[in-house]
Amino acid sequence: MLPWTQWRNKSQSSLTAAQVLLDNDKPVEAASRAYYAAYQMTTAVLLKLRLEPRSDYGNWSHHETVEM
Repeated sequence: MLPWTQWRNKSQSSLTAAQVLLDNDKPVEAASRAYYAAYQMTTAVLLKLRLEPRSDYGNWSHHETVEM
């Protein structure tokens, strides 16, 4: 499992990529990157709160993240 800081960094990178895509008239692709930025930041926050993901996967599913 990545530490929360790496999830935060991944989120920031995904958000930057989303902006680049949006600036280049790729709104569908930008929305996908923005979604992953939100998922990655939520994962970072959950880890920062010292919550534990499922050990068999090392992270939460997207559905579980929404519920958390």
